[in-house]
Amino acid sequence: MSERKARWAIWSVGNIANRVIIEMREATEYDVAAVCSSNINKAQKFIEDNGLSEAKAYDDIKEVLKREDIDIVYIASPPWLHVEHCCQVMESGKAVLCEKPMTLNYQDAVDIAYCARKNHVFCAEGIWSNYFPAVKKMREWIGAGRIGNVVEIITTFGFPMCEIGNPSDMSHWGNKMSSGGGALSQFGCYNVNLSQYVYGQKPEEILGKSQRLPFEDGSDVNTAFILSYDGGARHSMVSCSWDARTVSDSRISGTKGEIVIGRPFFAPFRAELYTHKDHFWYNDLEETFEDPYGGTGREGFKYQFDAVSKYVTEGRTEAEEVPLQYSLDLAYTMEQIRKTLKMI
Repeated sequence: MSERKARWAIWSVGNIANRVIIEMREATEYDVAAVCSSNINKAQKFIEDNGLSEAKAYDDIKEVLKREDIDIVYIASPPWLHVEHCCQVMESGKAVLCEKPMTLNYQDAVDIAYCARKNHVFCAEGIWSNYFPAVKKMREWIGAGRIGNVVEIITTFGFPMCEIGNPSDMSHWGNKMSSGGGALSQFGCYNVNLSQYVYGQKPEEILGKSQRLPFEDGSDVNTAFILSYDGGARHSMVSCSWDARTVSDSRISGTKGEIVIGRPFFAPFRAELYTHKDHFWYNDLEETFEDPYGGTGREGFKYQFDAVSKYVTEGRTEAEEVPLQYSLDLAYTMEQIRKTLKMI
């Protein structure tokens, strides 16, 4: 890695920014140099609460983008603002890490990718799952043929959002489909990401059902669907919920065994490899991968921010774990799911 430290700006100080900063402020590979919010008092409080002594508060992103020492902007704003915010930053020549989902439709993803390539700047969607050592170990096992040919992926992701204050207020963006709210956009994107990460392709067919809030533009609360690949020879079964707390793990099953990652599968510190040995009905545990960082009480955002900092200081324009074409394919699949489930 280059000896020069990457310098970050954070744009928007909502829930996700308050989670990632816990690990960002502990980093030695990079610095947080600016925090921007439409309310400068919120930006200043964010800085003070997190001990960011070297950071400066702003209420105008244009002032942040004028700073020559800022390398990367982490866009933590609500989903419907992402395309505007990403392009504004990249037009200034700064790198972008955009919180997932990067966009609410495929065309916006195309526009972001075009802007990144036109300006020759780094751009990545914040799919932090793909950076975890446990996920990379899963891919290593699959690539080595340890479970044979993968034929089935089962994932669940559910959490009662009312427990964290979201959202009995029906005007909250999380309750509006058009704003990127709902179980599919906020949770299901992780399930679909895992399918794409493992299968490396878009599904051929989608079947599913969804329960939505009972008003126009109401977001989905409970959604389940099947993604079918290779003429039905392989599939992925997905459920996501804003009502129920589910096990939130994943099982990747092949012709010779299976891999279990989680809990939760979208931020895993453990992966288990099962292969067939003595039992007719089930596989036996053969190998376990344990990530020691899982014992620190942290969520694991460090892997993403460490890697992106490295890529930007090296002059790269894409992340190995989430290249632009990967995000384009994911946005396309998510849009097809919404169409199939009559969400759009």
